Amino acid sequence: MFSRLIASATGVPRQSTGARLLERMTNATQIDDRREAISDFKELSATEPIRLVDKGGMAVLVGLLAEEDTRITRDTLECLSNLVDPDVPRSGDGGGGDVDREKVTTKAKHNAGVFLTNETYLTAVMHSSQDNDMHVRFHAIQLVMKLLSRARGQTQQAVLNQPSTVGHVLDLANDRREIVRNEVLLLLASLSEGSAPLQNILAFQGAFEQLLGIIEAESEAADEDGGGGGGGGGGGF
Repeated sequence: MFSRLIASATGVPRQSTGARLLERMTNATQIDDRREAISDFKELSATEPIRLVDKGGMAVLVGLLAEEDTRITRDTLECLSNLVDPDVPRSGDGGGGDVDREKVTTKAKHNAGVFLTNETYLTAVMHSSQDNDMHVRFHAIQLVMKLLSRARGQTQQAVLNQPSTVGHVLDLANDRREIVRNEVLLLLASLSEGSAPLQNILAFQGAFEQLLGIIEAESEAADEDGGGGGGGGGGGF
């Protein structure tokens, strides 16, 4: 069954590997087995352009977010980001030589389309960002940003149809870590671009006042530091 749920855009090498990993994610009874399976699948997604169908493929990955296990959530979000990224894999990743960029672009468009056919997936991703882990939050934001770049209108419509996602995004804006907060600001700008309905929702939920408060707080903090150059930023990876 699982061999039909994953198709390598390169044609062969690791189709059976991906199918076995999906099967382990679905059937493993031990959390360590699921952790290992998604970690291996994440590495696979970074080295080979994989295209997934929904049932038994994309649905399996999104379903892992319900585990509420930080390691699994982090690896799942990074894997999903790889799957919709037209720049992953890059040439030479995994020692496989040059990558056919057209096939990589095709897999990103395909996977973004599959992901967005089920609007609850976006809600699941943003709900997972309630985990306070910096990497979880970063990859959740990055995934939505990549979906917007591949299919802006469809992603915006998914948000409109699942308005709780906006609340999750605004919650992330309160994260004190600079790397997360900066990504959220970029996401809000991209999310509302060209969409009057989303701009209205953001305004109704007080997004602009919230962002103004963040900017003012940062400005005050900078004034207190005297503009000195000794800051260490908000933390990196």
